[in-house]
Amino acid sequence: MDLPQKRYQTESSSVTVFDKVIKYLNHKYQVRYNEIALEFEIRTEDEDWEELNINSLFIELIQSGINVTINKLEILLKSHLIEKYNPIQNYFENLLKWNGENHIQKLANYITTTDDESFQNHFEKWLTRAVLCSLNRGYVNKQCLVLFNTKQNSGKTSFLRFLIPTELEKYYTEDIGIDKDGLISLCKSLIINIDELSVMSKIDVNTLKSFISKNTINARLPYDRKSSLMHRTASFCGSTNRSDFLTDETGSVRWQIFEVLEINFNYSKEININQVWAQAYFNAFERKNYNPELTAEDILENEKRNEKYKQVSLEQEIILTHFEKSDSKNEFLTATDIMLAMNNALGVRLNIIKIGKALTVLNYERIKHSKRQVYGYLIKRKIEESKNEN
Repeated sequence: MDLPQKRYQTESSSVTVFDKVIKYLNHKYQVRYNEIALEFEIRTEDEDWEELNINSLFIELIQSGINVTINKLEILLKSHLIEKYNPIQNYFENLLKWNGENHIQKLANYITTTDDESFQNHFEKWLTRAVLCSLNRGYVNKQCLVLFNTKQNSGKTSFLRFLIPTELEKYYTEDIGIDKDGLISLCKSLIINIDELSVMSKIDVNTLKSFISKNTINARLPYDRKSSLMHRTASFCGSTNRSDFLTDETGSVRWQIFEVLEINFNYSKEININQVWAQAYFNAFERKNYNPELTAEDILENEKRNEKYKQVSLEQEIILTHFEKSDSKNEFLTATDIMLAMNNALGVRLNIIKIGKALTVLNYERIKHSKRQVYGYLIKRKIEESKNEN
């Protein structure tokens, strides 16, 4: 980007230590800041790029007679004088144009699922959102594409790894931690593959769900003096062999889960992944009237499809076992009524908030009692249980 005239420029003819360092670097090296790796890179004309070791460069400059301080060298590196490079943007802008063939559908056809039509539709939408998320600041791919199969070594992870182009392998991440480093990975990756969904705790799964919704990250990078505001580039995918990993009673719109029956491994020999991404790039920026977002109908279908992957909470299990819906206004119970009754009858300590969530998940309508002026539910103890108690 061209800078406005005279911004960060001077008409002084004096030669400063910054001028000497720039002259030295330009003579021997190329230096740039990688906006995705979040690190400085260096190379000579005949070398590949590698991470800049600022201490080694500082020593070299001193040994070459340039009396610069380490602090001034850091100031120089973080200034407008150093080129900024975005490898993801560079990849997409230099891709061969999409040739019009449906490469995304061809790749999706190598996977047989219990709902091939929906999988192909949402696989294409997810890839398109991944392009938008990586290139458009402020845009977030809010869904994690998950492949489910009960078998180990069924090829789910290999398929997801195949999605990353060779040029961007450095920007593929697996199994991020639920910590600051994990958050920073959202700004350093094109794809994050959560390969351990089946062994994650309820807390970790719900924290990961919050990660999927994030737009920016405010964190201090290693060796930085202050926090930086970083923009999300990563899209999430994952795999699991556990059928009940969903634990959040508030909904599962963030997870798009497809049951895999079989994977034909020939995709790795027969599919050009660059053309897959070229098609997704075309969808994102050139295809007219294409909507990669989930529609209201998509969301309803997704919630229905995800039902089989939800854990049944203790509160849900107790309500299903001991209660049923009622049409009578006389059979009205609050969440507190249910909690006290079950605490006494079963000797368990239930949580009133979790009971309320369980009732919502089980489609009990919350109403206000006209006489008691409290909110509750039309619900009654099951007949057989009532008889046994009597």
